[in-house]
Amino acid sequence: MSTTHEDRIIEIETRIAFQENIIEELNRTVTDQQQEILELKETISDVAVLMKECREALQSISNA
Repeated sequence: MSTTHEDRIIEIETRIAFQENIIEELNRTVTDQQQEILELKETISDVAVLMKECREALQSISNA
């Protein structure tokens, strides 16, 4: 059974459509992860500020 040119074209088009879907899914995943990274950076920054404030408060209590 030989594959016709039309069958090969259909197979290639199917593969391309599948790859396009995968690329779109990866794009969404990367975008979501980038947003999560930004949120985590903000959280880390907030925690760092709180730790600094706690450290300063403890030092001022110790010095009193």
